[in-house]
Amino acid sequence: MSPSDDSPNAAAANASNDPWYKGITKYEWLVLIIACLGWIFDVFEGQIFVASMRDAIPSLLSLSPEHPDVSKWNDWGFAAFAFGGALGGIFFGMLSDKIGRSRTMIFTILFYSLFTLVQAFVTAPWQLMVLRFLVAMGVGGEWAVASAMVAEVMPERVRHITSSIFHASSVLGTLLAAAAGAYVVNNPNLGWRWGFAIGVLPALLTLWIRWRLREPEKWTKAQRAVEARQTGAAGSIGDLFRGENLRNTLVGMSLASIGLITFWGCHIYGKNALLDRAQKQALIAEGVSLTPPSKEGLSPEEIVAVMKPYNEAKGRAFSKHDTKKAEMRSMVLN
Repeated sequence: MSPSDDSPNAAAANASNDPWYKGITKYEWLVLIIACLGWIFDVFEGQIFVASMRDAIPSLLSLSPEHPDVSKWNDWGFAAFAFGGALGGIFFGMLSDKIGRSRTMIFTILFYSLFTLVQAFVTAPWQLMVLRFLVAMGVGGEWAVASAMVAEVMPERVRHITSSIFHASSVLGTLLAAAAGAYVVNNPNLGWRWGFAIGVLPALLTLWIRWRLREPEKWTKAQRAVEARQTGAAGSIGDLFRGENLRNTLVGMSLASIGLITFWGCHIYGKNALLDRAQKQALIAEGVSLTPPSKEGLSPEEIVAVMKPYNEAKGRAFSKHDTKKAEMRSMVLN
């Protein structure tokens, strides 16, 4: 063995060739799994409304699904959820700084699970809107706390990968909601109220959190530092808009806003466009002539074909630790 083999550079080179998951402890895996489950159930609670709204709102209004008032209430439901999620992220994020990540995670999951259950008993659309807002507060809070816990617990060298896994797990929540829509909401013996009722099940996750999770070491050290300074607080929302934090805060908010506006725009308009397309294709199959015959939008297969190289390129950029550049490029493409 040459002397150079024992050098720090050689050790770093060998470490870079190791699988990214090498060295991650069982507890760190546990944190990632629990955080992903919480995020999956967050998305489920949000998407179960999408699966139920074509039955729930018409039923509460005693109107047909095609009535304009049904569409208006559905839009109010999305708006209530968006505002509730934003407020919940801020409020519960601040709370987690004070009482701890794991305790706040337990509270937020119980919060959105119980209010989702209560939605099964509403008798008017406005009641459902209020509850959607409250559910979203819990969902936004849980996401903020879970993502912070992943960032604080996971080793820095794999943080970008584990954070990607955490956020990507959300698709499983959408699939769960789709399954609930197909087998519960659309089941004539069950219906939309049962779709909301099963939203209480994520509350069981809190038992596991209470049993296994401890506060991140970074959070504990921050609390000790606060106590040593006797300042009474680790920071405030106002601090984000002062001094050297201002630029990063504004850039972060801008990037997040672009991503969320893109997502919600596609989410709300896209489903209606796909439904419209399916209805037109059904009419064409029956021999009905539609005018104008021009093509409207892309098919699902075409969307997948267009997005595939984009997603692959983004994944390669993130895997090379080029996080800032990858994020900027993805926002421009959005």
